[in-house]
Amino acid sequence: MKVALTFVNNTKKSTRQASRELGSLRTSIQHLMHQLHLKPYYTRLLHGLLWDDPDHRLQFCEIMRNLLTEQPDQLLKIAWIDEACFKLSGHVNRHNSV
Repeated sequence: MKVALTFVNNTKKSTRQASRELGSLRTSIQHLMHQLHLKPYYTRLLHGLLWDDPDHRLQFCEIMRNLLTEQPDQLLKIAWIDEACFKLSGHVNRHNSV
């Protein structure tokens, strides 16, 4: 019961923190979480979908299909450089992301 209350009271608590506070092994905490159907997770920052996103996606797919039909090696020439730094605390540094 203490394990369930620990994670209900603080949803950002890790299994290591809970094991220290409760004086139990981390594997025991994980086993109890499994029995209680509790799943460890971290929150993720996602952008919201806009009403015209499906149209933009379809347009992009059509452009890429036409481009790859004409130049099959075109994907090798794309530099995928979008990046973001994610911290365990939940902070996201989106310095290069859109």
